Amino acid sequence: MSNDQFQWQPIKTAPKDGRRFVVLKPQRYRSSDYKPDICYWEKKMDRLIFDNWLEGPQPTHWMPLPPAPEETT
Repeated sequence: MSNDQFQWQPIKTAPKDGRRFVVLKPQRYRSSDYKPDICYWEKKMDRLIFDNWLEGPQPTHWMPLPPAPEETT
């Protein structure tokens, strides 16, 4: 993946195919601070699923997860 693929993108462009990705959520009491989280789109519920998805601010941006590290021996 190129570095361009690891730029923050608007949440409306996030994938809806079930794969996981990183999101940024504004903090509840300090909206200028953001918290990263891992997220995915749940088709049956037609919504993003992430930590505390029932409450609090919704994610505003996303980017793909980086590739997993290679095993070292």
